[in-house]
Amino acid sequence: MVFVRGMVAMAEVDFSDFIQSKTWFETQNTTTMTLVANRAALRVAANLSFASKEVFDVLTLATMRSLIITAVRALDLRTDINWTRIASSAHAAIQNNLSISPHPAINSLLRTVASSTAICIGNSRSADHSAQAISSARSSAHTAFYGTGSVHTFAVLRSSQIFSGGNNLNTMPIWLSIPVPSEILGNHEQFLKRLSIDPKWSFWHDWYLAVWEGNFRNWKLAFKIIEILDEIWNDGPEAVATGIERIQAEHFTNQHPLAETIQLNPETNRFYVTPTPIQNAPLIGTLLPRVQDSVEDATLGNNGLNDQSRKVRVLSRTLTRYANDPQRIEMDFTSVAVGLRR
Repeated sequence: MVFVRGMVAMAEVDFSDFIQSKTWFETQNTTTMTLVANRAALRVAANLSFASKEVFDVLTLATMRSLIITAVRALDLRTDINWTRIASSAHAAIQNNLSISPHPAINSLLRTVASSTAICIGNSRSADHSAQAISSARSSAHTAFYGTGSVHTFAVLRSSQIFSGGNNLNTMPIWLSIPVPSEILGNHEQFLKRLSIDPKWSFWHDWYLAVWEGNFRNWKLAFKIIEILDEIWNDGPEAVATGIERIQAEHFTNQHPLAETIQLNPETNRFYVTPTPIQNAPLIGTLLPRVQDSVEDATLGNNGLNDQSRKVRVLSRTLTRYANDPQRIEMDFTSVAVGLRR
């Protein structure tokens, strides 16, 4: 964990004042500046829902790319990544589209994201970029929904205070425990709905929601995604979605030995699976009834499990419907095991 440096007391910083904000950021390191700016940008990212159909794809892809890069950079976990190169490409994509939408809330959002990636590039103006990110995010919030700029500024202050205490903000919701204004929450839900319509946004929908709620944990996968080649990003969201599918398949295979082999059909550019025959059918046949007995016993105890628990429902469904499907058994049992260990 990287701690905030500097002698200025957090209670004395008014982040709505550019000079005060910049002065405080001048005492901070790149990790802190990136973290605060990234979370500020994430709070107003849903303003992309105002984008017209003609520009939604290009703006959403450029924004999501920059957001995941700055989120990963703020972890400060890797020293072998050329952050200047990665952030420069993302920054250029945002800069090239600053004027593509006439909506002022989107323009301010894009300036927030551009400033955030500029911090990662690294230069003597990082404090300026940080203060500009906070200012632009406040403007984006206020422009979208009049009067919400102040609560956004308060969220910046609370985030900085919590991080300065040595806490890990990546495990906390974007708005922390601050009540989210109904207008912002409704816009957030509208943005998620728009992402859910098209499968090419599937990963970004899940990633954005998980980060918003403070539940995203698969940062190893995120590190791989930010290293997708520029030419793939330049080909648009469909190409990026295909690239992410490849990375996810490889990542999942490495993390979880499967009962099936994942292969790519070069003609359709889609993945398919080849089942692996059960090596010891008698053992599986003996194991499943024992699991069923254990599930029944567990639901009778005082351990928080009952017939309506998701874990119990998953196991019961697997045992009754998919007992002859080794892939389904492996995946469902693994999912339940992970959930029970939390």
